[in-house]
Amino acid sequence: MGNPPLSAKELTRWKHHLKIFENSIIELNDKIMRFNMNVPASLIQKQRIPYNVDREVKRVRERYLEFLPPEEEITKKSDAMDNYIASKQNERTEWTDMWKNIKDSFKSLS
Repeated sequence: MGNPPLSAKELTRWKHHLKIFENSIIELNDKIMRFNMNVPASLIQKQRIPYNVDREVKRVRERYLEFLPPEEEITKKSDAMDNYIASKQNERTEWTDMWKNIKDSFKSLS
């Protein structure tokens, strides 16, 4: 069985998460390389092999069902999000308050 068909929205989400996954592997590989540089030659068997991004993505695509949360968890989160959006539909955004909060956040950093 191949990959499930994706809608345009799902494809966008997939690409977003794929990029995050790839960046995580790149960061992990950097740590592995730094670790390997610090391992003494007498302990060469302790060195680690960096991950191959393409191979790991292929593994996820082939075994995607193992990585999905249970259906009831997806439904519960989706329902909660739908309820939240419905409750906010009639609210008006106070942009002056929004910008004041953003400005205050940056002031607290300095």
